Amino acid sequence: MYNLCMHPEYLPPLRDELLQSGGVHLNNKNNELPLLDSFLKETGRLNPVTIFGMPRKVLSPFTFSNGTHVPPDNWIVVPQKAQMTDSANYDDAETFHGFRFASQGSEGTRSESRFSHPSWQFPFWGSVKQAW
Repeated sequence: MYNLCMHPEYLPPLRDELLQSGGVHLNNKNNELPLLDSFLKETGRLNPVTIFGMPRKVLSPFTFSNGTHVPPDNWIVVPQKAQMTDSANYDDAETFHGFRFASQGSEGTRSESRFSHPSWQFPFWGSVKQAW
C-alpha cells in the first residue's frame, strides 16, 4: 500500500491489467499478471521483512574455500537488504521501479522473473537450494 501511495503513476496500468485479466484467481491468473508481479517483487526487494536472512549457527569450526574461518557459536546470515540493493545486481538499485521485472515485447508484457522465484540476487524467500 505504501508504494502505491508513494507512486500513484502505477495505479492506472495495474488497474488496467487486473480488469483485462477478468479477475484474479490465485491458482491460475497470477501467472498472467506480470505488472502486478513486478510491482510486488520490487516492493519486496526494497522493503524486505528482515535485513538479514537464513541465519545459521556454526556448530563446529568451518573454513570456506577462500580461507575465511568461522569458529563455533557464531552466526552466519545472508545480508538480504544489502544484496537486493546492490548496484552490481540491479541498475539504479536504490530507486523504486515498479515494473523493473516486466518487459514489453511483441507478445505483450511478460515477467522477467517472478516474485515467487528465488535467485541468488533475490533471496527474499531463502536460498535457491532451499526453495527447490
